[in-house]
Amino acid sequence: MNIAIVGATGMVGQNFLQLLKERSFPVTELKLFSSKKNQGKKISFRSQEFTTQSLQEDCFNNLDIAFFSAGEEVSQQWAPKAAQAGAIVIDNSSAFRMEKDTPLIVPEVNADQINQINGKKGGIIANPNCSTIQLVLALKPLHLNFELDSVHVSSYQSLSGAGRTALELLKKESQDILNKQSPVSLPSNEKSTAFNCIPQIGAIDEEGFSSEEAKLMKETKKILHLPHLKITATAVRVPTFNGHGEAVITTFKKSASKEEVITALTEAKGVKVLESDHLPHQRFVSGRDDVYVGRIRAVPEEKGKTWMMWVAADNLRKGAALNGLQIAETLVKQKN
Repeated sequence: MNIAIVGATGMVGQNFLQLLKERSFPVTELKLFSSKKNQGKKISFRSQEFTTQSLQEDCFNNLDIAFFSAGEEVSQQWAPKAAQAGAIVIDNSSAFRMEKDTPLIVPEVNADQINQINGKKGGIIANPNCSTIQLVLALKPLHLNFELDSVHVSSYQSLSGAGRTALELLKKESQDILNKQSPVSLPSNEKSTAFNCIPQIGAIDEEGFSSEEAKLMKETKKILHLPHLKITATAVRVPTFNGHGEAVITTFKKSASKEEVITALTEAKGVKVLESDHLPHQRFVSGRDDVYVGRIRAVPEEKGKTWMMWVAADNLRKGAALNGLQIAETLVKQKN
């Protein structure tokens, strides 16, 4: 396959490169694109050295797949051009996720929807939001077995989800506070994340939900094909480096025992259940490919219909690059 990575020097782009090597994805030709600031940077891949390029007209010719991880603005401008040139675009931004004719894919959950685009010469597939991916992986087996009635989720999202600059700022602020120095000054619209939890990720809409919360709610309904699902979300930025955690409360239409809930989750592809003393906290899941579920417990008064659990995953791997690569792997299998 002739492959391009747009945003190759970013954190997700670097994860794409690592996973292409780890999973032995068939790469014949590789093009790496970056911002003009990082143009000309040398990157090693499979014992070869590649030089990053800036985006320009006709740069997507003769490509099979283009992974986009450079933000919504870049995707809106360049992803349609890549698709017009004949590439299948797998886009990690929110630019096309809620468009009716754009598949929004988590392969373990709705790989059949890739058929909307397979066989076409060019097209766009959307990679869901990182917090949505881990949530739907846990919800799908529960819905298949017990029918979801409502979902309430609070996400605790690491700074890697905000990019490398945010991570470096967290390190610097934390060191300044620990050394009893004045922390680095922030723009007036930014909140300090060092030793702090910020209960807002993104702009607030008219209903009082942040953009991150809206993504969680809308994308979950689309991926699970449950347009009338009752779902609410609270998204919190926490001062951890990597891995997102979610406190999830689900209400089923059918009663279930704890054994039945654990069995449903254990049998689901891409999900691992950790019980007793093993907790799927953020540092544990960082660098791992699966979505982990723990702290599974029933609300006593709800007679086996309302269940609480903790869901955690690496937001840069399964929450971004790995999910995108699994989409590409599914395309290759279907093509063969």
